Amino acid sequence: MESESLDSPPASPIADNGENNLQPFFVLHKALPQKGIRKASGTGKTRRKLASLSSPKAAEKSQETKQVGEDDYEEVRLEAFDLVWTKIDTTIKDVLRNINISVFDVIHQWVCESFSSIKSAGTPGGLHSYPPLTDITCKQIFTGFVLTKNVEFVDDLLTFKELAMHLKYYDSHVVTLSSMDFTAKSGIGGCLRSLLRQLIKFTPDAADISILAQWYSEPANNGNPILVIIDDMERCNGCVLSEFILILREWVIKIPVILIMGVATTIDAPKKLLTSNALQYLSPCKFTLGSPSERMDAIMEAVLVKLCMGFDIGHKVAIFLRNYFLRQDGTVTSFIRALKIACSKHFSMEPLSFLCEGFLSEDSHSFWMEMCESLPEEMKKCAFGLQSCELMDDVTSMSTETFVSGLSELKSLRKDWSSVVLCLFEAGKFHRIKLFDIFCEALDPNRQTGAVEDRVKASSSSIFLHSEEQFGPWKTGFISQAVRRIKDLPPAQLSQLLQIWRKHTEGITEINVKVEELLSMLDFDGESKSKKQDGIGSPRKPTSNSEIKSPKHTEGTLVIDIKVDTQNGIGSPRKPTSNGEIKSPRKGRIGSPRKVTSPCESKSPKRIRIGSPKKAASRNHLNVEKDKKAVNLKAVKLLESMVKKYLKPIESLPFHEIFCFKHVDILQSALIGDPRKMIQVDLLKSHTYLHCSCCNKSGDSLLPSMNDTSIIYQLAQEHGDLINLHDWFQSFKAIIHPQSNTKKGKRKLQMSPLSKKRRVTVEVESISEASIQARFCKAVTELQITGLLRMPSKRRPDFVQRVAFGF
Repeated sequence: MESESLDSPPASPIADNGENNLQPFFVLHKALPQKGIRKASGTGKTRRKLASLSSPKAAEKSQETKQVGEDDYEEVRLEAFDLVWTKIDTTIKDVLRNINISVFDVIHQWVCESFSSIKSAGTPGGLHSYPPLTDITCKQIFTGFVLTKNVEFVDDLLTFKELAMHLKYYDSHVVTLSSMDFTAKSGIGGCLRSLLRQLIKFTPDAADISILAQWYSEPANNGNPILVIIDDMERCNGCVLSEFILILREWVIKIPVILIMGVATTIDAPKKLLTSNALQYLSPCKFTLGSPSERMDAIMEAVLVKLCMGFDIGHKVAIFLRNYFLRQDGTVTSFIRALKIACSKHFSMEPLSFLCEGFLSEDSHSFWMEMCESLPEEMKKCAFGLQSCELMDDVTSMSTETFVSGLSELKSLRKDWSSVVLCLFEAGKFHRIKLFDIFCEALDPNRQTGAVEDRVKASSSSIFLHSEEQFGPWKTGFISQAVRRIKDLPPAQLSQLLQIWRKHTEGITEINVKVEELLSMLDFDGESKSKKQDGIGSPRKPTSNSEIKSPKHTEGTLVIDIKVDTQNGIGSPRKPTSNGEIKSPRKGRIGSPRKVTSPCESKSPKRIRIGSPKKAASRNHLNVEKDKKAVNLKAVKLLESMVKKYLKPIESLPFHEIFCFKHVDILQSALIGDPRKMIQVDLLKSHTYLHCSCCNKSGDSLLPSMNDTSIIYQLAQEHGDLINLHDWFQSFKAIIHPQSNTKKGKRKLQMSPLSKKRRVTVEVESISEASIQARFCKAVTELQITGLLRMPSKRRPDFVQRVAFGF
């Protein structure tokens, strides 16, 4: 060691010593590849990886290699997450696009009509100077106000982006401007430069609108309108936007500009923002997008109810997401972000979550059979050790067939559950019940369906009149309200509802047949009603022996006096008078028989009393209403039977933990979170995130290879409220630079005969001390920035104060 130091040049010890080679950052360990870099793979790659993990050679690996195997399973879960979330994200984008596509088509039709009106007033893009128009109607700019109904603008970013792409598809010149282009700082020049940059593809030195007019006069550009989309008008500076409108109205014929502005609140917002001089040059037209609640219902139906994506959420998580959506002013973006975090947490925590990929497979049974056969016994024991498997009748046979059959049954029950939820939602639409509310109530594992069945059997006659009593403590719930609403539906709405039920219950043959029967009964009642209406009020056909003429009305009774011939036994009607009316009897009360004057008539005339037309129509109406109620009540009975039989909460099914995320506290911590708590946990357990071999083997002991901030924070746990900086530094130095190295350095100083070499070694030792102090100061500053420490004061400069205790 001594000869090496003598032969080496003076600068080499300084260069070779890593402690003296100060860098801006200290790279302690080589990080693992980022999760986002790993690409999603298909089912074939997952199967091959699981097959390689369960091979006999893999079982004979050492403990270190087994750790790598666990990492491989984590990689499989990450691949499954990428596949599942890609499917969910694509579905959400398609749903939002389909909601707005009808409004986009209307906007495009309005753009075409507006451009035709501009062309009829003059020739756009002409080389001549702008004509001196005096009529204010010729200078008006066609402006479309798109009502977004969103308090937060974040949901509208994707909407206006898709609107721009939709209008570009029809060869329009589309320019998208944001509120940042209409600020008081940038002025009118900022928005004009942005406009020219997007159309002419370069930014001119002077923001002159005549440059745009020259560009539009070219034959390749003057055949289509220029659409300027301002995504959020209310965030713009009113003076700058008004000046922009006044500039455009002077060029409205030569440059056919059509404005499309997003309005988040009400249609009166432009009046409050723009000047009156600018408002008079606008020709407005209003377009309305779907509300956030409508978008949320569509997303819920497509992602969490209708299509089984291989990922579900529990009851508490669903309630938390609903409240989170409402607290965030109804932004769909916040809900999607929370759903993605829940999905990522589930795949990172559940060891068997890679089996969720089977829900997306066409042949789920074969996929799960092949996957489960390649699982090791420890993973199978983990599956049958789930808490939900305690509900199974036979858990002793932990075979692959039992596992796969349980997964297949869960998928089938989940599909039936979604059909019933959709039927409830369609019934709840008449009561303005949201799908999210029904979804949360349907997930409740404490819903007592058994008690409902007992009540139904006990009161089979009054079940339909008092259906709210059948839901026990949930009689005021959303499901009960949706069921009760069916009783009051008119035939037209009931027929429409049953047709939708027939579509949703195609996978449940038993229910689909009953829905068809109700539809046929409703159609038959409608036909019979029309026949009865045709029969009431129609003239009576006279018989061969009698002729009924204008009947005589009495008090609520139709009286027909028939004259009976005693010889022939045939009754003949009375003859009317000359004016066509039958005279009332001279004596007796109304409706009394008339005296017989003919000698051959020995009997008084018989009278047949028939109900009045009003009473007959009333009775027929009551019969029709009764038939209607019967169909409505049968529909209520059918829906209640669907709820009792098929609406089984997911959390009550075996193996649901593999697909269902229930850890609401973890999701809440990730979204709302406790940052100070998370920082403390990360600092105290840094080795669990770095995944280095040296730190994992050491356990809780401190090593020099650990992060400096983590070392000093763990050392701070040994102190109380106040920490002595000198003692804290000495403890840190003892970890970073052990005493053995220090003694060894001192021994070198005593044994070295040359003073020159002694000076070099002392310099090395002093630089090492400075490096340790620099690292200590940097770590302490990081703790101060994170809010865990308070720096020394003038009164006590040698102490720092701890701010956070425990977590």
